[in-house]
Amino acid sequence: MNRREVITLISGAAAWPLAARAQTPSPIVGYLAQGTPEGTAAWLVAVRKGLAEGGLVEGRDFSSEFRFARYDADRLPGLAVDLVQRRVAIIVALDTIAAARAA
Repeated sequence: MNRREVITLISGAAAWPLAARAQTPSPIVGYLAQGTPEGTAAWLVAVRKGLAEGGLVEGRDFSSEFRFARYDADRLPGLAVDLVQRRVAIIVALDTIAAARAA
């Protein structure tokens, strides 16, 4: 094996973990609320803070999908189905028991 082949082999081995990581999609956290974005802002801040304290940062370690029923509880089951179809890793029910039941 010549010098050029060794350098190529080492370079490829060093780049492999980066390529493998780049192909792995980050998990999606789904948020489901009966209210509005404005009405659930405090809940979102608290959830994000808790995740950050656990070492998880939005945009780096996971992405987010939000669904708001805008005070129409009948919309919650459909919004929950939409999150499931998006293949979220978890659904966080933010503001009501009805949102938790739908999730």
